[in-house]
Amino acid sequence: MRAPEGSAMLAVAEAYYAELFSRRACDPVVEAALLDCVSARLESEEAQSMEADVSLEEVREALLSLRDGRSPGHDGIDQEKAFDRVQHGFLHGVLGRIRALTDLFGAGTGSKVNLAKSSVLYCGCWRDDRSGGGFSVCTGGLKILGIRFFACDSAALNWEARLNLVRTRLGVWTRRQLSLTGRVVVVRSVLMPLLIHLAYVFPVPARTKLALTRLVFRFLWGGRYEYVTRELMYMPVSGGGGVPRIPLKLDVLHACFVSRVFLERAPHGCYYFARFYLAGYFRHLVALSHVVPRSETPSPVYRLVMRFLRQCPSPVTREEATDHRALYARLASRQVVTPSGVPAGVVWSRVSSGGAPGAVRDLQWRCTLGRLPVREILHRHGCAASPLCPRGVGLRKRCLTSSGTVRSRGSSGPWSWASCGGLGLDTCCRGMGWSTVAAWGSCRR
Repeated sequence: MRAPEGSAMLAVAEAYYAELFSRRACDPVVEAALLDCVSARLESEEAQSMEADVSLEEVREALLSLRDGRSPGHDGIDQEKAFDRVQHGFLHGVLGRIRALTDLFGAGTGSKVNLAKSSVLYCGCWRDDRSGGGFSVCTGGLKILGIRFFACDSAALNWEARLNLVRTRLGVWTRRQLSLTGRVVVVRSVLMPLLIHLAYVFPVPARTKLALTRLVFRFLWGGRYEYVTRELMYMPVSGGGGVPRIPLKLDVLHACFVSRVFLERAPHGCYYFARFYLAGYFRHLVALSHVVPRSETPSPVYRLVMRFLRQCPSPVTREEATDHRALYARLASRQVVTPSGVPAGVVWSRVSSGGAPGAVRDLQWRCTLGRLPVREILHRHGCAASPLCPRGVGLRKRCLTSSGTVRSRGSSGPWSWASCGGLGLDTCCRGMGWSTVAAWGSCRR
């Protein structure tokens, strides 16, 4: 085997590939049944080309095109990756139909499926026997292309495992002496690739988003005080820290992937599910048809996608729905504090008029958003003179926030009467002049 000329190694390789493929007679009936399952047929010229002898140039070209570490034949590709090339077509088969086709293929070609190395995972509630039909039953997670699928709660379990991996990776980089810019580069080049692949498959739970944000900023500042606000760190490098909005980025990836399947009519079975659940939302982009069915109550996964798209400040265009970079650039450009579906410029011009008193502005915001605005956010947008609560004790305390709602003791009292206005107050503040609103508020107080 170690001869200098390599003749022994060459003889072993030739013997291996000579015995790898062999010709044997098949049953004509089984062969005809197998060929009936093939829908695509070769043209006459292609059939003659396939029947012709293989030339030396074709062999040389095939060998030179192989990658390093790969063998001829099937090119060393894994069976899982070969299945993934046909997208999700295998998900729409029935176990009995698959077994019938595999048995037919085995009878026609002499190949057999290794039942000992094949497993079945039962998802959801099954009333029938779950013996596996000859396959071994998978009790734990079934790993497919780096993602484990469980009988239930696959998204939560996968994101919990990925969160632990993020903690481990950040712990390794924390022990290194890096500048703030270097730590941002680690977040963009090391942390984001760990999350992108999983974000295409499962939506991110809210608890995982908070944990990721907490881990990222703790890593950036080394567990110390955050000297720069997070909103400034999220801004581009030209005016901020260049830190990616990881929760927003993951939501955009998942929403655009699902939307692209529907809008671009992807040639696999997921298109029909996306059309069934998303046709009602994308009716401004795709004409509805009563011939095909659609759902008015989406499933939990599609409900999250529709909720995210509805929270955008303006309707999503076709380009943004299919290109995650365009949608992320628009949503990450500024913090959205306006009602969903209403242009920001219209809301700011009506609510933050220069001639309106501060009390009337707060009243307008309460009618527009259903709550009082956080004074710090208004100050950041240049619509308030100070980020401090004007009605706080000593005028030096910030407003305590809960989901963007003012909870200061000074603001709860003067505006408690505003909840009695109802529809009349809402109509008055949106459609009438500032003087009428101010006079109405003075009478009520």
